[in-house]
Amino acid sequence: MAEAVQGPAAGGERGRPGGLSRSPGSGRDLDVKTEFLEVEGGTEGRGLGAVSPWEAAPPVGSDRPVAAIGVFDGVHVGHRSLLRRGLVLARERKAPLVAVTFWPHPDRVVRRDGGKGGLLTTLGDKAALLRAAGAQRVLALKFTEQVAAVEPEAFFTETLVETLGCQAVVVGFNFTFGRGARGDAALLAELGKAAGVEVVVHPPVRIRGRVVSSSAVRQALREGDVERAALLLGRPHSLVGTVSRGYGRGQTLGFPTANVEYAGEVLCPATGVYVCSLVRGDVAPDDVSRALPSVANLGFRPTFGPSDGEGIPPGLEVHVLAGEPPGYGERVRVFFHRRLRAERTFSSPEELAAQISRDRERALTFFGLSLGRGDRPQLAPG
Repeated sequence: MAEAVQGPAAGGERGRPGGLSRSPGSGRDLDVKTEFLEVEGGTEGRGLGAVSPWEAAPPVGSDRPVAAIGVFDGVHVGHRSLLRRGLVLARERKAPLVAVTFWPHPDRVVRRDGGKGGLLTTLGDKAALLRAAGAQRVLALKFTEQVAAVEPEAFFTETLVETLGCQAVVVGFNFTFGRGARGDAALLAELGKAAGVEVVVHPPVRIRGRVVSSSAVRQALREGDVERAALLLGRPHSLVGTVSRGYGRGQTLGFPTANVEYAGEVLCPATGVYVCSLVRGDVAPDDVSRALPSVANLGFRPTFGPSDGEGIPPGLEVHVLAGEPPGYGERVRVFFHRRLRAERTFSSPEELAAQISRDRERALTFFGLSLGRGDRPQLAPG
């Protein structure tokens, strides 16, 4: 479910909002239109899905909200800390807390490489996580090149004040906005003071001495350090996909797997073998309540063919350790807990099967399981 809200333009590089741009020195508005999409959030993990196209809807200014603003990719522990501060402020003012984000990711619009680094969350997952963190509404601003070129003062006045009617705004310490990143948290505070809008700049959140950021999560995933990524996110990173028919090699080796075709827009970890959990059906990105303990190979299966993988995403094959495996065509979410090893080429299927058996044993140990009668996993004694 979604509805759009139209108003003056907003935008900026790396999630920097703008506003309805004015001709320099003229005080006249340029014809740049802002479009907001209200995202209900969902468990489908399918990005925009049914929430497109962007259509007109009544403005939200009458709500006089407190707005938490940012790209919020991943909705990591730093983002959630910012949302908690916004929620406290909203309760003090008896106002709704609105999370304002941007779609598509601004990097995909303003960067020459198209921002191909990969997202941590789809729009649907992001909205679900923002709502779980306390936002009563989630507004996604449609981000375009025209929107990215607007001036910071125009964004503040015409988008935050006039369109959204914000009585207070919460942003991160490194928040920047407007053409050429000219606007920053200090300018926002100055504009807010003049307009009677409270501006709260949230300090960085550190874990083990390092600032939590979306880029730090991406780096951890690219290195295969899914445990560090989970620490920064406050939950395991996950991929959503559909089970499809594979080559049946896992069955032949004695370890049947579910071949998961996942959405390419979400960043996958480095190739390798992982301890993971599989959840059948559409579930929220932080819901592991029905997860099945599993072990997975994420990669290009070099033992059975070319290993460069150029131009194609890594395949995801999941072996469920305990519970009923999913069927073909079933939607699943796969959570990554620990990388066991890198993917490598084996000299024979028998050598590969022996290694898979060792991987399985390590995954069982991770979950506190052991093999019972008939090779059925059960809780380990003690």
